[in-house]
Amino acid sequence: MKPKHLIATAVLVAGSLLGLKPAQATPVTVVWDFTPATSTLFGTTNTYTSTSSPALSPAESILASGFAGTTPEDLYGKNTGAGEQGLGLNNDPSGDHEVTPGSFIQLNLSQLSAPPLLSLSLSLQTGSTTSPDEWAVYGTNTPGTLAGATLIDTGVNDNLISSLPGSILGTYTYLDFTALSGNVLLAEIDDTFNVPSSVPEPAGLAIFAAGLGGLFFFRRRIRKGFDAAV
Repeated sequence: MKPKHLIATAVLVAGSLLGLKPAQATPVTVVWDFTPATSTLFGTTNTYTSTSSPALSPAESILASGFAGTTPEDLYGKNTGAGEQGLGLNNDPSGDHEVTPGSFIQLNLSQLSAPPLLSLSLSLQTGSTTSPDEWAVYGTNTPGTLAGATLIDTGVNDNLISSLPGSILGTYTYLDFTALSGNVLLAEIDDTFNVPSSVPEPAGLAIFAAGLGGLFFFRRRIRKGFDAAV
């Protein structure tokens, strides 16, 4: 192929690629379910793995830790039906194994910050149906304490789902779930990840095509010059 033909072909390919639409990120809905199949006493920490459709590979994990004040406390997965389902703590003075004021469950989000995740928005579902149970969620970068944490949202019983405002991922390493009154359970966290496509951007492909054409052209010119010298 003559150089001018090769360059023309490269330009045509580049123009076609530039006309393509950019690759779009794919939103994936992900759920962490904190409700066990049967009531279970855990240690002071427990790891929860996400489920999604389509599935993320690898799945994303959140580490939950229990605290009474600043003292580690055993987590309790509760499932007694009738809305009393979710993750609580073993130190509930009522014996209900739920989260009470002064105690909290801390969720470590640090494993969610790695690529290919672009953004994260969270919503919270609580599992408690006895009025006047009231929950609160705080954001913090300090492990093991509520001191200095920023209040993100509050809600009242009845399995409410609350969208947490603001940017969570990249702002807070931890979410702290606690009770403002009564006792409450953490049922699940839902979120939407924007996962980028693995397909190269059209603009990048166009530049590559143009560069490839130029490479062949100059290679041919250099070879002709060498042959003439010989």
